[in-house]
Amino acid sequence: MPNSGPIQITLISGHTSGLRFNASQSHEKEGFKSLLASAATTSPQARASNASTAGNSDEPAEPAPGAESLPLQLCYLPPHALYRTSMDLFPRLSHQDASKLEALAASGQMTWPEINAALDAKIKLVASDELLRDRQQLERKPQSWYEAEEAWDAYDDWKSTKAFGEMDILSRYSEKASEVYANNPVTETGPSALEHLLARERVVEDLARARDEELSVFAKKLGPQPPRSAKFPTVVAPWNIAFGLTRLTSSESEALEKLNAAGFTGSSNMDTAISGLVGEIAGNIVAWYEREQQASQTPTET
Repeated sequence: MPNSGPIQITLISGHTSGLRFNASQSHEKEGFKSLLASAATTSPQARASNASTAGNSDEPAEPAPGAESLPLQLCYLPPHALYRTSMDLFPRLSHQDASKLEALAASGQMTWPEINAALDAKIKLVASDELLRDRQQLERKPQSWYEAEEAWDAYDDWKSTKAFGEMDILSRYSEKASEVYANNPVTETGPSALEHLLARERVVEDLARARDEELSVFAKKLGPQPPRSAKFPTVVAPWNIAFGLTRLTSSESEALEKLNAAGFTGSSNMDTAISGLVGEIAGNIVAWYEREQQASQTPTET
């Protein structure tokens, strides 16, 4: 998938614990070194493909929190730009941290999928804290977004005013015409009945002309329809997406509790590696904003 493509919901919802390492016996036996090799040789496209087809397994995948309510196209960023997982962390771990994790798996205290989920949780917790800390800087929207919102507001207000204004005029004259028919029933017979009927219709026609004149005056007062922006106004900013993806799933919370109960404490190198991963997310958001802002300030060729 090209980097310029929009985020697709299938890829975001595929970002779940347990998708990167299915609980197969081969992973259990080969241990941490095999996971490092897998992380180094598996491309992001292949991992995304695995995630999108994980629904065929016996145990349904748990979607990322809030993913089911996100629009299909959120913002133009690569799918992996707004989150990081244990797959990204494994190659950066020190030998000390790697050995501790391998010992947990070898002793049977935790399975590799549980370790994977626990590390996902650690990354999410740091990401949540740092994204909140830098929210003011990262949650900015480019000027083009505000312009699109203003254009759509004007367009929607015009349509709403037109609809309600015309409805009011039409309903008032419809009531008047109904009153004419109700208050002037044709009870005569012969020529007098026809004369009465024609006179009543002339009254109704006068009302119709008055109605059309009032509609014309209203249309002139309303003015022409504002242009509709080519950009949709309701777009979720990257910061909101990234922060939403930091919510822990129940399996991640349980795995993290189990990792802590096992007495695992990561080194300062692990903390630095996790902060580095979160910094990449923030960097992607800043780079996106700068590109969008620059694009909104560049005159469009006609």
